[in-house]
Amino acid sequence: MLKARFFYGPEIFSQSALACHGWYYYPLEMNPEPKTYGGAGDTRGRRLPPRLTGRFDFSRVTRNGRRSRVAFLQIAFRETRNRLGNLREGRIGFTVPDRVCRRAVDRNRIKRLLREAVRRWWYSVKPGIDVVLIVKAYPSTDHADFVEMIFLELILKAGIVRESEIPALRDLLKKNREKSG
Repeated sequence: MLKARFFYGPEIFSQSALACHGWYYYPLEMNPEPKTYGGAGDTRGRRLPPRLTGRFDFSRVTRNGRRSRVAFLQIAFRETRNRLGNLREGRIGFTVPDRVCRRAVDRNRIKRLLREAVRRWWYSVKPGIDVVLIVKAYPSTDHADFVEMIFLELILKAGIVRESEIPALRDLLKKNREKSG
């Protein structure tokens, strides 16, 4: 029986050696590099960024990070680095308090709309930034396009957009304002 060889750190181990220790591993044939996406309209293959999990992660971003607000949405963000000082992959968290909407159905709808906006536009955010989106009031309309445009305005105002994406996002927001009148 031929055993596959897996990469873990600087050395190569067999699959059975890693499995008995419970370590995470991936095959050498897999490409661990992040995917690159197309331009502003390309949403194929995009996934949500990793989520912030746990009270400690949320409080670190909200207490020690910077904030910005547009309409009903507030953003708290903080650059994160690993132990070696390199930028980590950015993570996202959503907060919709009970005082904004009492019913869980409404809170979940808002989170769904925000998740979709983040999924479509996360590639525009600089790498290595943890973000918490905090809903401060119930949106006046709950259309996906409206929530998406508020999210884009917010990341532009906060200054966490990649330099190459700034002109395209400004043009998109300008066209949307002209269209809505």
